[in-house]
Amino acid sequence: MTRFAKKLGYEGFSEFKKDYFLMQLEENEMELDLLAKKEKQPLMISELQTVSEELTNFVRQFDTKHLEEVSHKIQKSQRIYLFSTLIPGNLSMILQTILLNCGKEAVYPVDNRKQHEIIPYLKANDLAIIISLEGSLVMQKDLTLSIINSKADNLLITQNPHMKLSSLFETVISLGEHDLERTGKYKLLAFIELLGNQYMIENKKNH
Repeated sequence: MTRFAKKLGYEGFSEFKKDYFLMQLEENEMELDLLAKKEKQPLMISELQTVSEELTNFVRQFDTKHLEEVSHKIQKSQRIYLFSTLIPGNLSMILQTILLNCGKEAVYPVDNRKQHEIIPYLKANDLAIIISLEGSLVMQKDLTLSIINSKADNLLITQNPHMKLSSLFETVISLGEHDLERTGKYKLLAFIELLGNQYMIENKKNH
């Protein structure tokens, strides 16, 4: 056996045996991974189906007049301020990029401290867009009331339009029904893409 192992390039049988057991261990791990994936697959498919159904319902029921309304508000405003956090905050940066590429000044303060610091700079011809899917950002009363009491126009985008303080906003855009919390980010992304397209079309007409 030692001679056979050396023909295969090993120094001895013990090294060959060790390598063999490592190969067996890797195969066992691969089989376990495959089994785990098979068990998870139905859950993943079910999750994707749920998201797909709720997103489809949102698109079917969504009133495109909301896109025109928000786009018009952006058009007539000199500067856009975006207030959001976490995943909605990351999606807000997509809208910011679209607006900047169209020549519209758009500001997104990335954390709570900067959001508070920027409020005194809001002017009468500015638009403050607050994106809060479930309402956690809006429930920061000191921030929300400061924005509402500023000279700028304000607009709330949410999938929970019945949250406390929502009635204080000048405009509330509802992202369909108040569905599962985790589907809100997909509806928000769809809305931002549609809004960006609407704004670019109007921007070209005006220029």
